[in-house]
Order: sequence, then C-alpha cells, then structure tokens
Amino acid sequence: MIISSKHLLSGAVILPMGILFTTTVMAETCTSAPDCAALGYTKSSSDCPDGGIKCPFDTSKYYCPSEKAPECPIGSYKDCEAIHDYWRNDFSTQTSLADGTKCYQCRSAQCSDFGYLDSKPSDSLIGSGCNYKSYTSCTMAGVDLSNGRLNCYDCVPNKYGYGRGLLVTCSGTTYCCGSGGNTIGCSNVISGLGGCIKY
Repeated sequence: MIISSKHLLSGAVILPMGILFTTTVMAETCTSAPDCAALGYTKSSSDCPDGGIKCPFDTSKYYCPSEKAPECPIGSYKDCEAIHDYWRNDFSTQTSLADGTKCYQCRSAQCSDFGYLDSKPSDSLIGSGCNYKSYTSCTMAGVDLSNGRLNCYDCVPNKYGYGRGLLVTCSGTTYCCGSGGNTIGCSNVISGLGGCIKY
C-alpha cells in the first residue's frame, strides 16, 4: 500500500512492519503564576544573610529559612497551658513582641478557670427562695490536673438572691424585691424598680 506525503503531513506515520500511527495535538491551557507572597516568599536577597530560597515565579522574592521568629523573654510564654495543664496565662503580665505575638508569665490554675468557686460560701448564703440567699446549692467539684487535684465548689446561683429578700404583692402578683421595695408604689415595683422580679 502506498501512502502519499499528503497523509504523512496530516499526522499519520507509518512505522516498520506497516503499522499506522496517528497523533492528535491538544490546545494548551495557560494560567497565571501563583503569588510569591502568598507562598511565603516575602523577603529580598539582602534580608537573607545566610542564604535564601528564590521564588520560582519571581526570582527577586526570597524565603529565608534561617530567619527566627521573635521569642518571648525568659520566664514568659505564648501559651502557658500548652506547657503544663496546671498553668494559665497571667494576663496582668502580658507583653507583645515586634510581630504582635503576646507573651505571658504563668500562674497556677484556679477553680474559677473552670467555672467553679475556690471555696465554699457561708451557709448563710445558701438556700432557695426570696431570702437574700446567693446560691440555691453548692456541691464539691474536683478538677484533676497532672500535678494533683483542685477541690472546688459548684454553686448554683439563686435567681431571687443577690440582695433580694422582700416579698411584695401588687395587683395579685408577688415580687421578690430589695430592702427598699416596700417604700415605692406598685407601679415602680412592676416596672422593676427596687430590684424587683416576679416570684
């Protein structure tokens, strides 16, 4: 079989043994080069005295692998709890590094860090109802840490407490009020003055 040069130019090739091979050319899709800064190449060569890595898409941009991040001063840490579970950041000692990183000295964990009270309130503050009691109940709540156990108290607030202990009835509705609740008219009691809430 004879194949003309016209067929060869159109993409058909005859291999030895009479095998016919055809090729197909595909269109190429182009995309823009990635942003060097987004990839971490934010320095110039002068910023990398120990040598740096050039961005393959813009050789004027460098990454300095030997560049050290700012460090907290001795005795301060970025996250105390990450070092020991019984440490917490002492926010009163906060300092900031040049890059904005915050550093703290550490303090021991307290019951309040877990939403508990460090000590049991006086029994005179525990009770239910409109009687000046701050908590309806308090139970022991232990928190286990790697250096030991915190003995805490889980106390439920009394919604009628916080200084309220006077029952006042207005228009058939009873209110729990502060000590001055009986000196104001019912219109003020109903509007919430005198520290009154429905009982």
